[in-house]
Amino acid sequence: MTRDVFARGMTALSETFREKVTGARSEVYYRALQDLTDEQWDAAVTQAIQTLRFFPKPVELREVVMGDLDAVALAAWDEAWDMASSVGAYQTPHGLDPVTVAVISAMGGWAAFCRPEESEKWHRAEFVKLWKILAPRRDDLGGKALVGLEDADRAERPEFYEPETHRPRLRAVPRLPPRSA
Repeated sequence: MTRDVFARGMTALSETFREKVTGARSEVYYRALQDLTDEQWDAAVTQAIQTLRFFPKPVELREVVMGDLDAVALAAWDEAWDMASSVGAYQTPHGLDPVTVAVISAMGGWAAFCRPEESEKWHRAEFVKLWKILAPRRDDLGGKALVGLEDADRAERPEFYEPETHRPRLRAVPRLPPRSA
């Protein structure tokens, strides 16, 4: 967000809630919210003015525009866990949010996510914690992709797969002579 747009928003909040904003307070708010876009900041200020009774804290302004991060992270967990249950560790998942992909990558990748070593409760807690850390950095995450075990094996050893179907090549197994008694 640009300093000019931020300053206009802080002035609007200051006037609406009749609270003086010092330079130090303004700097703290800017540092806490600088990852928001100009549009997100304007939306947060507008919604805060329309719905809040007291001058908002930075976290309240962030929640206004991004929603409750715990709830959003848990919804992302549900989506990812459902995907893990339906496609499993061997298939490559598609359609997950970039933040979710980054979180699963940080947790060891798709196969590790599908087969957690700890209980689901702790696995979910780690996911939510990482999601809340990475969500504000959404634009810096890049285009990482998750890869299932089968696709990883196919990329590593293409000679074992049929080129047209990408299915494992069946090899003739020599017959062993019958056992003599």
